[in-house]
Amino acid sequence: RQRQMCIRDSYGYRKMTYALMIQGYLINHKKVYRLMRENMQLKEKHERQPRPYVKYRRVVPDGPLQVLEMDIKFVWVEEFRRHAFILTVIDTFTRVLLGRKTAYSIKQSTVKELWEEIIENHLQPYNCLQRQIDIEIRNDNDSRFIADSVRKFFKENKLTQVFTHPYTPQENGHIESFHAILSKKLNRYRFWSLNDLDQCLTLFYEKYNNHRLHSSTLYLPPMVFWQQCEIGNVDV
Repeated sequence: RQRQMCIRDSYGYRKMTYALMIQGYLINHKKVYRLMRENMQLKEKHERQPRPYVKYRRVVPDGPLQVLEMDIKFVWVEEFRRHAFILTVIDTFTRVLLGRKTAYSIKQSTVKELWEEIIENHLQPYNCLQRQIDIEIRNDNDSRFIADSVRKFFKENKLTQVFTHPYTPQENGHIESFHAILSKKLNRYRFWSLNDLDQCLTLFYEKYNNHRLHSSTLYLPPMVFWQQCEIGNVDV
C-alpha cells in the first residue's frame, strides 16, 4: 500500500483522476487539478524558514543573561534499560546553570516548559526587557531545537535563537565543557531509576552553582560571582 501511495504521489492530475476513479470516486480532472494545486501550495507554506547560524565562534558577553547555551546529554538508566536525557541551559557569563529537565524523552513541549521556567525564574526577575538585553540562545541542530513550535516560542518571547554550525561543538563550548564535568560525576554511578538520577542531578547542580570554584569566574562559585557583579564588586 505504501508503494502504491508513493507511485500516486508522482502522478500528474490526469493519471491521478483515473487512479481515484478506479477506487470508486466520482471526480473529474478539473477538481483533481484544483485539489492537487492547493495541496502543493499548502506544502510550500509549511517549508521551514532558514536557520540563523552563529556569527562568532567565540562567546564574549560582558554581563549576565546575554548569551545562553542549551544542549542535551544522555545517561543510561537500569530500570527500563534505556537512556534518559538531560536538557540543560547555562549562562555563559556567570556559568550559572539556569534550568534542567530530565526525562526518558525530551520533546518540543519539554523544551518550551524549561524555557518558561527560566523566563519566570531568571529573565523576568532580572528585568531583561527594561535593561534592553538582547538575549542570544545558542543550540545545535537537534530536531527538538529546530522545530517550528520552539522557534516560534523564542520569537514570541523576544529571544534570539541561533544555531551552531554542523560538527562545531566549540561554538557551544560552555555547555559542552559542563557536560564533560557532569560525565565525570555520573560515570561513578549506576542509576536504577529516573528518580535516582534526578536526585543525583539536583544535588550536583546545586553544588555546581553555589559551591564549585571556577577560574573563569575569578575562582568564585557561579552564583556568588553573579551576586558580586550585581553589587559592583566585580569589574565587568
